[in-house]
Amino acid sequence: MSHDGAGAIVAVNSLLAYQPEPHMVCTSAARAGVQNLLKSLACELAPAIRVNSVVVGLIESGQWRRRFEVRANRNLGYDAWLADVAARRTIPLGRLGKPEDVAQAIVFLGSSAAHYITGARIEVSGGLSRQI
Repeated sequence: MSHDGAGAIVAVNSLLAYQPEPHMVCTSAARAGVQNLLKSLACELAPAIRVNSVVVGLIESGQWRRRFEVRANRNLGYDAWLADVAARRTIPLGRLGKPEDVAQAIVFLGSSAAHYITGARIEVSGGLSRQI
């Protein structure tokens, strides 16, 4: 067996697993449970399979486009509106993430470059996470 084992599982989850927000009780609890499951699987499946997760913050998606379409302030274009969302949410990098930002983290964790990483999470949140 190579040092990479037989494979890798990379799960995508939300920052809500660690940083719940108001009115998100059910999804936050479920996402925390998924993170617990992934940590357990990392032990159960090692050394053959590495198990890691990417925990995302606010990422540009169709969901944000739909919110933009029903926005209250019609004076802002899409990019300015997203910048305002990032400022109101106090994202240190000053913007929402792009799908490519998440994809690059997934590719890394699934690759041989991460051959000694299991049971870990990479936060792709622009610094939004407040956990230590």
